[in-house]
Amino acid sequence: MNEIAAAVGLSKPTLYHYFRSKEEILVRLYENVMDHTVSSAQVIAAAARSPIDALRELITYRVRYTC
Repeated sequence: MNEIAAAVGLSKPTLYHYFRSKEEILVRLYENVMDHTVSSAQVIAAAARSPIDALRELITYRVRYTC
């Protein structure tokens, strides 16, 4: 938590005001990533010409995002 607080320019007690634990920060980050992924997947699927094209684009998107 010390490193996270320092990276965002907050004191550790202030960080704990917003997040109860490291686990909560991790869950919130993961939720944010998943929300973004689902939104992007919906756009990709809607624009695809076929289910195979949609799948190909979704895989390409996730690999690029992860890298």
